[in-house]
Amino acid sequence: MRYWRSLLLLFGLLFLVACSTGSPTQTSTGTRTASSHTLTATPTSVPPRKVSFLTQDNVRLSGFLYGQSKTVVICSNMYRSSQSDWSTIAPYLAAQGYMVLTYDYRGYGESQGTFAVAKLTQDLISALSFARKLGATTFILMGASMGGTLTTKVATLEKNRIAAAVVISAPLGFQGDLDITDADLRAITAATFFINSNGDGFVYDIVHMYDEAHSPKQLYLYPGGAHGASLFYSQYGPDLSQRIVEFLQNYVITLP
Repeated sequence: MRYWRSLLLLFGLLFLVACSTGSPTQTSTGTRTASSHTLTATPTSVPPRKVSFLTQDNVRLSGFLYGQSKTVVICSNMYRSSQSDWSTIAPYLAAQGYMVLTYDYRGYGESQGTFAVAKLTQDLISALSFARKLGATTFILMGASMGGTLTTKVATLEKNRIAAAVVISAPLGFQGDLDITDADLRAITAATFFINSNGDGFVYDIVHMYDEAHSPKQLYLYPGGAHGASLFYSQYGPDLSQRIVEFLQNYVITLP
């Protein structure tokens, strides 16, 4: 029954996209008082600072830190990509007053160790612990593709610590070592924002995640087939960046 409900929702959303001559589709539920922090239309450049931190099994990961705040956004990149996925949105968020941490998984970039999907949750949880040592008290996770699946999984595992999760073009499972179940989705207590292109191969997965997640939640589908972080570098990049900031302003109260 749940499968057919998700499938009908997907068909309905795609029908709306087709009927709107290329306009994006948005679905949202839940409300929360917005903070007084206002959106800056043209953010100033916030240069990154190179950082590193140890995982629980003593692997040193390399990252970049943008801005300074008690509210941190931790970004997890796509498979076979790097933290450079976030080189547009990270300084934009920092200009809005957030601290932003990007990092490379073990075996990626300048990070030590050997890449392993089974170790991804440990890498992200270690990034959370590092941000807490920097003074962060409010935690937001954002991930694209495989990084979106990871974001969703850790939002379940660390549900008492995560205020919001932004999930872009994420599959429900990756290589058998990183899987999201319906029970996982229903266990998330964070506000969730699910994003994809309506022509992307994982659009059904994103719609299913949205369907199973608790409120407050939002779903936004762009026209075309851009996948994951490539959305930030498409014609929809500025709109996507602004919508993420507005989502965070609406659902995450703590900022300074």
